Amino acid sequence: MYEDRIEYRQYQQKQTQNQNEPKRINTQHLDSLINRQPSHQIKNIKPFDKNIELKFIVLSKSPPIKTKQGTIMTPMIIADSTGCIQMNVFDDYGTFIQESNTCYTQNAYATMYKDRLILYQGKQGILKQLSDYFFDFKTKPNISDQNWSEYLASKQNNNMN
Repeated sequence: MYEDRIEYRQYQQKQTQNQNEPKRINTQHLDSLINRQPSHQIKNIKPFDKNIELKFIVLSKSPPIKTKQGTIMTPMIIADSTGCIQMNVFDDYGTFIQESNTCYTQNAYATMYKDRLILYQGKQGILKQLSDYFFDFKTKPNISDQNWSEYLASKQNNNMN
């Protein structure tokens, strides 16, 4: 635990030193993408979905975690008008997104981790903070906490047939 705090402090110091460096965000055609209705809603996300596009608000953000691979991951709970889900973002994305920010993501994907449905930002995707975008959101249901065992079993049975 103490080592994690030291690593996090070192991470914060590095981020402060690199403050003037540009963020790695793909902004090509961003305005046209943001102004359209996203193709997904949180309540409809299922395990192993890909190319997820969402507009959401960040409800809570946990401290960054250093993974075994050495990357920095920031877990957060996000919501839209249909529910909420845990989303994990990596590296720079976790530093500029804050609680209560409204955001747009494209090319995200969902997977299971420790019996929880988690949304991840794809490396080739877009994650953009929206400054003037507001909408209603729901904190329930949290689809990360749902029991996905029946869904996964039926999906596995379909793959075998």
